[in-house]
Amino acid sequence: MAAFARRALVAQRRMAVLCRTRAQMEPIAAELERRACPTIVGLGGMLYVPEVADVRALLTAASNPERGDRVVRLLTGFGIGAGDLRALATLAPQVVAPPGDEPERC
Repeated sequence: MAAFARRALVAQRRMAVLCRTRAQMEPIAAELERRACPTIVGLGGMLYVPEVADVRALLTAASNPERGDRVVRLLTGFGIGAGDLRALATLAPQVVAPPGDEPERC
């Protein structure tokens, strides 16, 4: 990861490394510093930065599609709202129904 960060790091470019536990932060920061990559460790509240929250929502939804809260965050980011989801729910049975079968109406 440190080698990738060093290659990708150019002037005016920033990146973040998210850790699942605090215990992971120090070894990663030490290796980045050893390779002369600038670091800031332990910023609180990063999960609430919109870009970080979107990445977290994407990863959570990919691993657990039943997490509707994360899926809704992703959809609303693309301007998809409740009305769009209702229309999709109405259309879906027609699209997946075998020819000749009438889909159930809600």
